[in-house]
Amino acid sequence: MSHRAAFMATVLAIVSMAPVLAAEGRTPAPGCGVQIAPGDTERFVGLSRTNTELPGTLREWIDQTGRIQYAENWRNGADTYLWDGSILFNADGPQAYTARRLRNGEVIVTESAERVSDSLIVSVAAQRTATALGRGVTPIPGALSAPVRMLLIQCALHRPNHELETFRFGRVRADEVGAATIHSGARSQRVRLILLWNSVGDIAARVWVDAADRVIAFPGAEGNVDLLRPEWVSARDQLLGAEVSASSPNCHFGGGPGGCEGSPRVCNVPPPTMTPAVRVRSVTISDSGYSIRSDGRGPYIGGVVNVSLPPVGLVAGLMFRPVLRDVVPRFYVVDLDHPVPGKSGKPLGVIKVDGSFPGRFIPSGANAGDEFLAHANTDWDYQQHSLADIPIGASITVTQIDLDLYIGGVMHVLQMGPQPYGHCQSSGTAIYGGGTTMGTVSHPDAEQWVVDLPRGSVGRLFENRTGDPSAADRGLYYVSLHFVVHR
Repeated sequence: MSHRAAFMATVLAIVSMAPVLAAEGRTPAPGCGVQIAPGDTERFVGLSRTNTELPGTLREWIDQTGRIQYAENWRNGADTYLWDGSILFNADGPQAYTARRLRNGEVIVTESAERVSDSLIVSVAAQRTATALGRGVTPIPGALSAPVRMLLIQCALHRPNHELETFRFGRVRADEVGAATIHSGARSQRVRLILLWNSVGDIAARVWVDAADRVIAFPGAEGNVDLLRPEWVSARDQLLGAEVSASSPNCHFGGGPGGCEGSPRVCNVPPPTMTPAVRVRSVTISDSGYSIRSDGRGPYIGGVVNVSLPPVGLVAGLMFRPVLRDVVPRFYVVDLDHPVPGKSGKPLGVIKVDGSFPGRFIPSGANAGDEFLAHANTDWDYQQHSLADIPIGASITVTQIDLDLYIGGVMHVLQMGPQPYGHCQSSGTAIYGGGTTMGTVSHPDAEQWVVDLPRGSVGRLFENRTGDPSAADRGLYYVSLHFVVHR
């Protein structure tokens, strides 16, 4: 049997689950908070955050048996995706699903999932499994498409305490975390941001809804694709900004919504004729006598727990992703108990840095985390050099070493050297390195780069609550560090 034939057979099997409705010749009224009217088609435009010239679309409609049918397509680079399927639901929520996923016209997977008595029956690529399903538990398919997640949120919003017991996710809760008034031409609309939290506190979905709980937008619906109703496409940036404001009053490092460096870059990256960036295996932080010290658990291995190691090129160093639940994160400590006398700094204690995000949630598309990096030098014409070009056995002075970290839940930047954090952003920066010490990056052998800021060095601390252009100077501190990057 072909993939298409198997898919249609599954659809027909699910149709048989509503024989009374079909026999009576009437279309069932939507339930469980569903906002699609029988006979109507809901339409969304999918906008990529990396390529707005290749939008996608989502169509949803209710057929004569009461099932939601959907077809979603978008492009990601050279690939074209199509996901389609159906959802059968009643007042208790979704009860059965079909799904088909195609990439460049080729079927990747077909799936059906349905409640049968006290079991969840799942069929994937002709492999059938059965799992016990308790009374009142909503089945969840493996192919968790945007239409499925939107329906789960709408169902949860119409349940007591906005909660729904589900298979796979446990008890989920729809929580309103923000609101905004958006504008498009003469049109305006008050909308609310709803998050669907699972039982361990992770976000299963997020949508913007109107007063009737009708979905207006679904940020990050499929990776880097945002879904919006056509009439609100021009309001996407307003929604992203409102989402950032709802998540935390603070910006965070890097690009993406809510980034302290949120404006376009003006620096020029190294030309392709220069040495390619070098992949990194681990970073070792020295402890003895330095103000920046490790957690005592040995080298920081890239990709392990919350550790992210950028390749040696424009930068060299260590970054932390937001901490995963139920995992002991790696961290390092920064001793800010030693301000330079008479330079406005105050003792702040020893700060633990582990990538924790202090906001209510991480915004969709955000690049949240902490960085501890030495930067390659930038010329007067904004041409950036590469640390990978340092000859073996050589050492250079670098004009920027920085750390960003949260102190009391507020983003701060510790700047060493005159090349300021955020200097490559078109909006400018209020961060500067006056009175600070420049460090060095050496390349003793083919396997290592060493970043050093000797004891007695000085850094300048900035409070960076709302972005680089408005950062506030908080004084000078004695800072020292020594870390080794291993390829």
